[in-house]
Amino acid sequence: MYLEYAYGEVRNRNHITDSDNIQVHLDRAIRERETLFRSLFLYDEEMLEHVAVNKTTEGFRGKLYPDHFWVDIDQATATKDVGELARDMYKHLIEMGIPKHAIQVCFSGRGFHIYIHKKVFDLKPSSQLHKVYFGLSLKLGMICDKSIYTPLRLVRMNGTLNKKSGLYKIPLTEEEVLEMDMDDIWEAAKGQRVGFERSFYYNDDPLISTGDLYVDIAKSKKSEKVREEDGHLANRTIHACYHNIYQTLPSEGDRHHKIMTMAALAWRQGSPPGLVIAGMKNWLGDQAADFKEGEVERLVTNVFRRGYTPSCRAENFMSQLMEKHCDRSCRFYNTTGNPIVEVLSPEDIEKRYYENRKKMPLIDIASFMQEPEADTKFMQGQLMSVLGAPGRGKTAFIQNLLIANPVSTLYISLEIFLSDSLWVR
Repeated sequence: MYLEYAYGEVRNRNHITDSDNIQVHLDRAIRERETLFRSLFLYDEEMLEHVAVNKTTEGFRGKLYPDHFWVDIDQATATKDVGELARDMYKHLIEMGIPKHAIQVCFSGRGFHIYIHKKVFDLKPSSQLHKVYFGLSLKLGMICDKSIYTPLRLVRMNGTLNKKSGLYKIPLTEEEVLEMDMDDIWEAAKGQRVGFERSFYYNDDPLISTGDLYVDIAKSKKSEKVREEDGHLANRTIHACYHNIYQTLPSEGDRHHKIMTMAALAWRQGSPPGLVIAGMKNWLGDQAADFKEGEVERLVTNVFRRGYTPSCRAENFMSQLMEKHCDRSCRFYNTTGNPIVEVLSPEDIEKRYYENRKKMPLIDIASFMQEPEADTKFMQGQLMSVLGAPGRGKTAFIQNLLIANPVSTLYISLEIFLSDSLWVR
């Protein structure tokens, strides 16, 4: 088995080593009082081939192999004191029947890491193992940073420096975990705990089954494949955000907003509500069972009755979703930076006009001609017509006006060529 490591900084990643050799790099990091990260998962030769070809681990979609289950408790994501939270989680795991010797709690330099021996679970290799770890964290009732479970996640190793806090990641005794005196822990983390001995093992049969997690993920992946095929067939030039939202996996917390946004976009395209309701249930898949009877119908029908006009320029949840899933393939995408063509009221147009007048330079005809009576000014964006009989100097007047007022100008003449004496003059 192989793993990825990064010495000194996370950006120094993309180094692959045999899992048996990581101790060499760890000894060096401890000796030099440096930082060392390693991958959360293990890999096979497929990762070696991927890095050899691509020179990076990014984009790897191969098999992930389980190592010890890991939970990150960080102050930024904690709902209460991280020390208290880590202690409560440790007690909770003990109450679940997990032996003390199969749990290791570490101070990470800022928060806490909890390790559970991999043999406690019946884990097996899978390209979706990161999703199994996430599901396992929910199954264990762990309150943590859920974003940590990704295929290429790196984890700080014990005994190495956390450069953000200047403290070291250190393993804790059970007494320290239960008492959780943060002043003492911070003091201990100012140095390395070299030679710290605490039993961490599990040799019995798996205690917690994960089979149901693999089944659920397989179902989600199947639904995801159907959505992906739908996306390839769809006309993505009209409201590409609609199709991008549809291809995302439904997740608790934003399903209602996504349904209402997609329903509003479908209403704008003239789709009948019955068709949209069926489409939303298909998008939800097995998660449709989480909704009360008639709830999906109510959400879609309310959108159709009220006639919501979706726009990624408005200040509401629909605009936020549309902006998040915006796509250049959409015909409404404006390459100047505004995804949707903006429509203003007459009052807004007038207000913007006066705001622009204050900012834009005015071209003063009177100053240019040195004729006070010629009180005429115009600004960028205005259409001005210069009229006069042939040969009276209209072109020369415009050219000299532009030279006297150096603003960005595109000059096109359909009559006078570069070789003409007037242009040269």
